[in-house]
Amino acid sequence: MLTYTDYIESFNRALDDEIEFAREAGGKRYRLTDGDLLAGIGSGWIYLFHMDYELFLPDDTPVRIEINAIPSGFCRVKYLNLGVG
Repeated sequence: MLTYTDYIESFNRALDDEIEFAREAGGKRYRLTDGDLLAGIGSGWIYLFHMDYELFLPDDTPVRIEINAIPSGFCRVKYLNLGVG
């Protein structure tokens, strides 16, 4: 039977494994379509995209952008509120 300390250590190892996998494999892919430029803010832009389902990402989530399967750079989510449809 696992002690509380054993359980926490096992959980932390599993979490580290998940983080490492996401870094190496690039995480999950989501298809965004019909991007509309809404505004420019400083050196960045705000776009609205359409999806088939809702996606919630916390602020500062790193995002890799691909356009037609060609890597186009990285950005960080500052505010994302996408609706279904």
